[in-house]
Amino acid sequence: MILSHQHLSSPCSDIRPSTIASLKTSFRSFLRAYQHHPALLMIMLGNEPNLKGRQGIEEYWKLAQMLSVVRDEECDASLWNKSVPLSDERWDPYRNYQPYAPHDPLYTPTITSTPTCYHPLSIPLADVGLTTTREMLQLIVPLEMKYKQAVDIWSFQLYRGNTFTNFFQSYLAFQMKTRTQKPALISEYGCDAMDFRVGEGEKNESMQAR
Repeated sequence: MILSHQHLSSPCSDIRPSTIASLKTSFRSFLRAYQHHPALLMIMLGNEPNLKGRQGIEEYWKLAQMLSVVRDEECDASLWNKSVPLSDERWDPYRNYQPYAPHDPLYTPTITSTPTCYHPLSIPLADVGLTTTREMLQLIVPLEMKYKQAVDIWSFQLYRGNTFTNFFQSYLAFQMKTRTQKPALISEYGCDAMDFRVGEGEKNESMQAR
């Protein structure tokens, strides 16, 4: 199961401290309700923030990086049985995150694998402005280099007909340029009912059949 947290707006134009505090509170409540669910695989933050172009896309990633800190805080607090205030009016997305630690320095938890409360974060990108390798690199390389903790997996919604065209070559170029090993998730794939490459409102049934 992949859950989507839709409280991030697109484009992100309102990043006042009060808005940030409300977003953090909402995400904490979301995590406390679902982070230990056995069927939960990962969490999506919003949906296709680049659908209307690049306006606000960097602010979106900045907010996502802040929410990744909240995710880590909530998971660590759960492991250490600590209490974290649900509402936090402080806003500092650049602060260094320090995990919770027990008061007894001799105590260590018995954790042999990834805890059930930890789930990767991702943001599904629309297949807009990504159709060439150059376009993809121009959009996502700066985001990865500046906000490395924002997403754990890069997600894409691809509607390119009956093939992936050059997507995998473009993503490999992205990995090589940023030296990231983050995987790519194709969160949507298919053929639109209408193919505007043929004409406005036109169908392309032969391509759909293939």
